[in-house]
Amino acid sequence: RNGPMNVDETTNAGSTWTNQSDQNVFGWLYKIDALSTTTAFSIGGAFFPSVTGFIIKTTNGGATWTQLNTGTIPFMNGIDMVDVTNGCVVGDAGFLMTTTNGGTSWITQTSGTTDTLQDVSFVNTSIGLTCGFGGTMRRTTNGGTTWAGETSGITQNLNGLYAVIEFRAHLKL
Repeated sequence: RNGPMNVDETTNAGSTWTNQSDQNVFGWLYKIDALSTTTAFSIGGAFFPSVTGFIIKTTNGGATWTQLNTGTIPFMNGIDMVDVTNGCVVGDAGFLMTTTNGGTSWITQTSGTTDTLQDVSFVNTSIGLTCGFGGTMRRTTNGGTTWAGETSGITQNLNGLYAVIEFRAHLKL
């Protein structure tokens, strides 16, 4: 059932919750990426009258949410905002978009797959990974402009990931 989105907030480790619903945004929320106590992004989709995705943003701790102008997009499954300016969303059928201006505009990028992408994670504004159905993994080193295949070694659906970067020090004696 589609209806107004529902977001609850806690400021005391879950002892009490406050409803932060926005009656102007309809559909299902799937994931949220909070960057601070005031700024957060969330993704989801609606199933009526057709399956469409959306991205919403708050800058006042969830008191109000704004649906971002993305045009018609498929259902979104994953989001990672590296900071308040740079971010990436992924979704059905290999759909992938990036922003470099805090979500004011989004650029559809070619992910290199038609598999559904479930999650995305960046270690900085350049390096990121995405994963999805059938063991699909893709990697970018240029902020999401281009993506290359990575071998996961499995064929099961990958539903989540968290990317970290490993630093190695080489000492010359």
